[in-house]
Amino acid sequence: MIAERLTDVEKNPKLYPNEADTNKILELDKTNADIEFDWAEVEKAYQVMKETMISQGMEKWVPEYETFKSDKDYSLPIKSKNNTFHYLPYNFGASGSSGFEMQAIQETLRLAEFKTKDLEIYYNGDNYLTQFKIDCFAKNNSKRWNKVGEYTTDFLIIKRTEKEKIHKVLMIETKGEGFSNNPDFVKKKNFVETEFLKLNQEKFGYQRFDFLYLEDSKNIAANITKLNNKLNQFFND
Repeated sequence: MIAERLTDVEKNPKLYPNEADTNKILELDKTNADIEFDWAEVEKAYQVMKETMISQGMEKWVPEYETFKSDKDYSLPIKSKNNTFHYLPYNFGASGSSGFEMQAIQETLRLAEFKTKDLEIYYNGDNYLTQFKIDCFAKNNSKRWNKVGEYTTDFLIIKRTEKEKIHKVLMIETKGEGFSNNPDFVKKKNFVETEFLKLNQEKFGYQRFDFLYLEDSKNIAANITKLNNKLNQFFND
C-alpha cells in the first residue's frame, strides 16, 4: 500500500467498516484489548451480578442478559480486525462499485474455512493506493510477447507461515458480467491465470499463487460456495 496517499474519505454507504466500527477498531488496537470472550464466563459473571443486585433489593434495575453482553458482542468487522483492514475504512464506492465487493468481503469473513485456516483478506482494488500490481503480456500475431497493461486484483487472501512470512496468496477478482467479454480485461485475466501462475510455481517450487474470478451476475450464495471450495483446496496445507 502507498500509505502516503491515504486521505480522508467522504461518508457514503459503501465504506466498510462503518464509522462506529472503525473508531472501535482503532480504540481496541491502541489498548490491544482482547476481542475473544469466553461466553460461559460472561454468563457466569452476569448471574453473579444479578444475584448480588437482587440481594440488595435492586431487582428492578437488573439488565437483561442480552443488554449485559452487548458491549462484548462485537460486530463482524471488529471480530475480524486482526485478519483484514490494512487501512480503514475500505471505500468500495470509489470506483462506482455495485456493492458486490463489500458483500464479498463480508461473506468471506463469515466462512468457517476462512476462520479455521487463520487466513487474512485485504482489499487491493484501489488503484491509487495499491502496490500489488501485475505486469501482463499477450502474444501478438508474430508470437512475440507485448505488454498489455497492469492488472490489479480486487482482493488478496493470504496464509502465513509460523514465522509470519506470506506462504500462499489467493487473488480474487470480482467483476460485473459486462467485463467478462472486455478484450483488455480478458487478455490480462488470461495472463494471470496461465503464465503468471506457472512462472511463480517454477520460481518458488510450489503453488504460491492462485486466482479466482467471481462474477456478480451469479447469486452471492453460488459465489461464496465457489470461494469456500477454493479456500479448502488451495490452502489445504
